[in-house]
Amino acid sequence: MAKPTATAPRADIYETVTATIVSALEQAASPTEWPWVKAAGNGVPVNARTRKPYNGINRLLLGIAGMGGASRYWATFNQWKDLGAKVKKGTKGTLITFWGDVYLHEETGERVDPDHPKAKKVLYAKASHVFNANDVEGWTLPAGETIPTEDRVSDLAQVEAFVTATGAKVTSTGEQAFYSPGFDIITMPTRSRFKDTESATATEHYYGVLMHELVHWTGSKGRCDRDLSGRFGEQAYAFEELVAEIGSAFLCGDLDITPQPRADNVEYVRYWLKVLRDDKKAVFTAASLSRKAAEFLHAQQPAPAVSLAEAA
Repeated sequence: MAKPTATAPRADIYETVTATIVSALEQAASPTEWPWVKAAGNGVPVNARTRKPYNGINRLLLGIAGMGGASRYWATFNQWKDLGAKVKKGTKGTLITFWGDVYLHEETGERVDPDHPKAKKVLYAKASHVFNANDVEGWTLPAGETIPTEDRVSDLAQVEAFVTATGAKVTSTGEQAFYSPGFDIITMPTRSRFKDTESATATEHYYGVLMHELVHWTGSKGRCDRDLSGRFGEQAYAFEELVAEIGSAFLCGDLDITPQPRADNVEYVRYWLKVLRDDKKAVFTAASLSRKAAEFLHAQQPAPAVSLAEAA
């Protein structure tokens, strides 16, 4: 019986992996949201059955898949079954890859035994699918084992009071920061997502992002009335991002969050200026609107108490 001829590496696997990464890149609002940057902040994905971390391209793929606040624990359908858990009906698995090998005749390309004198080892990508712990029933972390949630963000009382006085509704969940005009709510990532970097502390990063979203909040009707209808890739979207980031830098200085614009402030602005490269005046117009946003937020603060001596 003739041995089957090995096929070339499955192009669809590579295409699927590439498409996943490209899609994440296209949806990224800035370099800080590029998939490899965000994946690093999600924690290392771990196999729930073996307790071993995923590596290489799989760490990136699972990091992207986990951007919405997924657990860091993953496993295949059968591995979850071995753990006594059941994958919820209708759940779609996340593609991961691993390397298989086959020995081919170096002249004919037919599959041969590893010890054949003309054998040539060929590696090829194989696909598998894993499911997140949030998508299974009947499994919990073993007693005593926890998911790291170290919080490096320190409360800045004056900033917390400033935000409260604006009346903005702020909620913390998952790992994405955004303002929802329809619900008029600011969503912040959980504080454990923020880390110290060379450019700023976790506290500075956290409040810098909060100020960015607070500037977006000022853009709604009845406040500063800016155009918040733009979608990613459009000029209106890019311009509003400029306004929010410059405004964040203004507010961080006003509130002593950081003495100077953070390095990521500068990079973010530079990125959106490239998007708006045909409009040389964009940054000046954005800065003017950013100032108006900051002034609006300051105007919501309670008037300072006046002493009797000052009143006299």
